[in-house]
Amino acid sequence: MGKKARLKAIKSMAKNMPLIMTESHEKHLLKGSEILEWGTIKEIDGKPIDPDKMYLYNSPLQVARNHGRRFKNAWLKNGQEGIRAYMNGVLNVVKSNVNS
Repeated sequence: MGKKARLKAIKSMAKNMPLIMTESHEKHLLKGSEILEWGTIKEIDGKPIDPDKMYLYNSPLQVARNHGRRFKNAWLKNGQEGIRAYMNGVLNVVKSNVNS
């Protein structure tokens, strides 16, 4: 199987995989006055928030897994066995989500 055909097969498999969300975070630069408006955070690193100072804030978010990229990396690392292992891993995640 050529490289283009393999990539096409990987993309086809990735489209049929279930949606799985992964925890991640984004960094935002916020002014102290914005953080104080939330009313939930009064201190950062044990120091009071300065309304005029800029702070780096990590915001949690959920991101959908990119199955195509993960399939490709699994293929490059372990070939067909890597693809099989990734699919089994996804199956285990789906089963654990259904049982919980």
